[in-house]
This record gives sequence, structure tokens and C-alpha cells, in this order.
Amino acid sequence: MKTIAFCFFLFLSNLIQADTIPSWKVFHNSKLLKELKQSNELVEIKIDTLNSKKEDYLDIIYNSLKLSEDYKYEILVESETSVDLKLFKPENAKLRTESSVELFYGSINIKTNPIRISFEWLIDWLKEYPQYRIQVILIETNRKEKHYARRKLFYIVNK
Repeated sequence: MKTIAFCFFLFLSNLIQADTIPSWKVFHNSKLLKELKQSNELVEIKIDTLNSKKEDYLDIIYNSLKLSEDYKYEILVESETSVDLKLFKPENAKLRTESSVELFYGSINIKTNPIRISFEWLIDWLKEYPQYRIQVILIETNRKEKHYARRKLFYIVNK
């Protein structure tokens, strides 16, 4: 009997521990595209910009973040690298940015679940710059413990 109880609690502790790893669900409108566990593996989420509409959106739903007054989380969407921006005048001129281009920024708290990213700018960006990946980054800050972490969650690319 003690062995069965021990095995049960060992099994239960493994389940509880595995559930504390932050996880993410990414939806295109209401359709689930990807379910991710936070890890070092980077995933690409492909968007069909030809069939997308400006009223479409991505929802990012998170789980198991340490949501408290001490921890602050932000989602940053930006170009993967510096970008050659196309200029209107003079024609065919390009301007290289010094760093990544920020496309979206949003704070995460209990009231903002999920984070919604509108396609209004996303599909235009992917059509204009199909050669660049867009990276979605989680920024975790705890000023009390002087902790700052920046993790890439996934990339958005053209289909």
C-alpha cells in the first residue's frame, strides 16, 4: 500500500511540475495554429498573406507565467534583423535601419489575456518585405530581483 501511495505522489508531482513550464497557444482568428512550450526551439508560424484580410488577427494565449506585482511581461513583435526600408524618393532607394524594426508592443497582465496582434499592419509588412522573418519576443522583468530576460517565442513568416 505504501508503494502504491508513493508511486501515486511521484506521478502527481511530475504532472504538477511539468505544468509550471510556460506554454503558449497561437490562434489565427479562432483557429489554433500552434501550441508551444517555452524552450530553446524556435518555431515558424506561416501566414498566408494573399488570402488574409486586414480584420484578421493573431491571439497569443499564455499559461503559467508568474503574474504578480513584481513580475512584468511584455510581448514585442519586430523584424528579425535590421531592414532595408524602401523609400519613395528618390525612386528605388533603400535605407538600412540600424537595428530591428518594432512592429507591435503589448503588456501582459491578468486582464490582457490574450494578447491580440492585428493583421492590419502584419500582412502589409509581410507583402512588402517577404524576405524577412518577424520575431515574437517575450520580455520578463523583475525590478526587485534585478532580473531581465528576453526570449524569442516564435517567428511569423509568409506561407
